[in-house]
Amino acid sequence: MLPQYDSLVPGRLLQLSSRDVHPALGDVNLKLDNGKLRVSFTVLMSPGSTAEGWRTAVALDCSDSMRSAYGGDNAYFSRELTEQEKEQFSRDGMLLELFRKDGQEMCRLSDEAYESLLQNGLLHKEEEPNDVQNLCRKFIPLLAGELDAEASTLVIRHSLGSLGSDVSVAGVFTEANAETLDFRGPDEQLWGNGSSLLPALRFMLNRFSHAAKGFFVMVTDGHIDDFDAVCAFTEELSRDIRDGKARPVKFVLVGAGYEPDEARLAELDALADSRGLPVDIWDYKMAEALRSPYDIFAEAVDENEVVAPVAEIYDDLGHLVHKCDDGLRARMEFELPRGAKRFVISLPDGGSIEQALLAD
Repeated sequence: MLPQYDSLVPGRLLQLSSRDVHPALGDVNLKLDNGKLRVSFTVLMSPGSTAEGWRTAVALDCSDSMRSAYGGDNAYFSRELTEQEKEQFSRDGMLLELFRKDGQEMCRLSDEAYESLLQNGLLHKEEEPNDVQNLCRKFIPLLAGELDAEASTLVIRHSLGSLGSDVSVAGVFTEANAETLDFRGPDEQLWGNGSSLLPALRFMLNRFSHAAKGFFVMVTDGHIDDFDAVCAFTEELSRDIRDGKARPVKFVLVGAGYEPDEARLAELDALADSRGLPVDIWDYKMAEALRSPYDIFAEAVDENEVVAPVAEIYDDLGHLVHKCDDGLRARMEFELPRGAKRFVISLPDGGSIEQALLAD
């Protein structure tokens, strides 16, 4: 849903949801600055023309809160149990244990309790799809087939174990075998009691430390326990890339799972802007809003690549706001006057791309 003008926070970058973006465009970002609307966008394309030297990986969040994203027959309470119900079920031997894992209150039931709660409607079962597997089968053929220098993509599992900080390798996959791969969750005892992102970042960077560039997709619900440490790491890495001490990398967060924290993912995505970092290393997409697998490449563009020899950009009143005399490039930025709610790119072949920005 498009934002209202009054919801924009001056100086804060806002990325439109992929579902609201024209099919020809990748990312569209807004920023209110001194009463004017600063707009930036990328043109969506395969990174094939800039693919030389990239190495790729996919990191799968295996914290306990991600269980439902791996599919299967999952059970949920229809409502929150009262304290009196918890006490009564405990006395009756139905509720064997209450505990917290990965930030969520969970319980262990006896078989009798499980069936009884299903019958009285307090518990319901849902057969859920394996969203993680479906995403991997879409992303890996593109990563391995169109981007990776060695035509293969590393897949790791992270946020494993009692501290939610362990990492393991699931395998290295190619375009040919990715569409039939079986991506299930870890063994029962390995689901993470927490979600730490930093160990996965370090693992992938170390694995591909000699690659010219790195492109890493992270499937997660956004419940990140070490968020402050990830932000500090991002600041250091961004400056190291600028200074030539580290290779260029791009991390793309894909929000999945039960009630993913989009605000947290968006905060990471906007970190370069909010903290004035020299290199933007994060992007995010919500799985439910993906238009195609190519959306993960929305920021993997060469900003100097010319998409059309000339172009003109107009506001919704027909005023010319930007003239692309040196070509429409893969990444563009311009200003719209106060009150403008959309822009139109006029192309030399007579075609146009119209992008709405704000709700009417």
